[in-house]
Amino acid sequence: MSYQVKFYNFTKRSNSTKVPSSGNVDYNCVIKNGSGIMTPKVELDLGLAADPSQYNYCYIPNFERYYYVTEWYFDRGLWTASCKVDVLASFKSAIGSSSLYVLRASNAYDGRIVDTLYPLKVNCTYQHNSTLSPFKSSGTYVLGVVSPDGDYGSMSYYAVNASGLATICNYLISSAVSQGNGFDLNDASMALQSSLIDPIQYIKSCTYFPFDMTDFGITMASTSIKVFMWTIPSVFCAKITSQNISITKNIPYQDHPNKAARGDYLNTAPYTIATLYAPPFPV
Repeated sequence: MSYQVKFYNFTKRSNSTKVPSSGNVDYNCVIKNGSGIMTPKVELDLGLAADPSQYNYCYIPNFERYYYVTEWYFDRGLWTASCKVDVLASFKSAIGSSSLYVLRASNAYDGRIVDTLYPLKVNCTYQHNSTLSPFKSSGTYVLGVVSPDGDYGSMSYYAVNASGLATICNYLISSAVSQGNGFDLNDASMALQSSLIDPIQYIKSCTYFPFDMTDFGITMASTSIKVFMWTIPSVFCAKITSQNISITKNIPYQDHPNKAARGDYLNTAPYTIATLYAPPFPV
């Protein structure tokens, strides 16, 4: 059976839906037995003088498909074109009216999508950035103590500096905690009194923060605090009732050197590895 085939000398990108609009040469051809619609073999009887090998593209109206001519053969006066369907051109209208997800494109991309097909180089670049530490050498201690003035059940929390902490501890291990509280110094030694009372046990927690509490709007002043049944005078402190503390520090960070060409995903693992060293804390 004879078919009309339109041949073109046509060039386009492999991922394009472009189709030729002119410049065709029409031949009546025979589709060889055993050929498929996707990869037909088209036979032309053009005689010895004709040479169609310059054509690299064709359209078969009966199949309503465009094809790349992948190879030409000449045998005993007959030319045979091996063809491969151009899916993007053949179904251009259907593709244009569809909603599709494009995996790869040559002229547009989303840099937030990881592209694992792009070839990687093994060379590495290193960058070291530093900034002034937000931590203070003195810092603040927050004590949780058993107290009749407890804000959280039987617990009260106080922010103190190193001097205030020393004041509290020195008071609790002094004779002041036993005198006037059922003990007579003549009846028991100080060692026995301290072992029976153990006032330090009423400090339930002690957390160190390398910050100055004044940076967070907490005002510290000399005042008295209550630990269990003892009132400790003149402690430089601030009572903490409800306080969320946060600190923000901006550290200079350089983008991956190929980010502009390939995308933002290069700033994430495994393409970029960032390590933060912030003594005295392990991070």
